[in-house]
Amino acid sequence: MIEDAERAIAVPPPLDLTLRDPARAPDLPGKSLLPGHLRLDEKAAVTGIEGYVEGDWWVQDLAASIPARLIGKGAGTALDLCAAPGGKTLQLAAAGWAVTAVDVSESRLARLHENLERTGLAATVIAADLLKWAPAAPPTPCCSTRRAAPPASFAATPTCSTAFAPH
Repeated sequence: MIEDAERAIAVPPPLDLTLRDPARAPDLPGKSLLPGHLRLDEKAAVTGIEGYVEGDWWVQDLAASIPARLIGKGAGTALDLCAAPGGKTLQLAAAGWAVTAVDVSESRLARLHENLERTGLAATVIAADLLKWAPAAPPTPCCSTRRAAPPASFAATPTCSTAFAPH
């Protein structure tokens, strides 16, 4: 059993790409496991793969893409917590959400800034400790309980990403 684990660990992980526009899949050797996804057959320097410079895709593990896939297209506001390096931020922005991405690591957020510039997508990026940070406009208190009113539509993921539509 230990030898099996050692062999499994020694195999490089697949290189998964999330496509900015699923209708414009690049002509690369690989297979699609979901719409808007491509798992490459061969390893290569990421920056040299067709479509990288044009911002047609970004590297994102298939499992990491599922939360934003479940949220889907929207025209509201999305908050991506623990956001760096930004795969879900890019997915949500490409799906029409106005995204605020928050992460404590400025060095990891640098990659997010690079990817936003490369893809032509937009998001508000904030370097902050989530234990100390609060949004500029917190939800409106509700009724006499003084609890925050939940947004009209709310989705949360186990990766600290949340998205909500305006009231």
